[in-house]
Amino acid sequence: MPNAPSYNEILQRMADGHKPSADEMAIYADYVEAQRIKGESDFARWSRDNVFPPQWDERTAAMRKMIPDFVKSVVDFGCGAMALRAMLPPEFKYIPLDIVSRSPDTVVMD
Repeated sequence: MPNAPSYNEILQRMADGHKPSADEMAIYADYVEAQRIKGESDFARWSRDNVFPPQWDERTAAMRKMIPDFVKSVVDFGCGAMALRAMLPPEFKYIPLDIVSRSPDTVVMD
């Protein structure tokens, strides 16, 4: 039987955008909690371009449908790859906010 992946291997797989198993997710949750207690964020993970799996765009599209017609501006908290921007009409005021800047107008905040 192969050895179970190490803590760092699991974190690297997740940073590479792989979907975690339930056991791996529990390990990642422990990691995130430890980061929170230390007052830190997983900047290394979120700085990578390949951390956003394609199914996140589907989730963003579902959220886009929830924005009422009268709304004309959006702050995209945790904007990531900013998929929402492309889903909005050009007249929308789009404000991307995330831990990592992916465009000159990103508000960088942890």
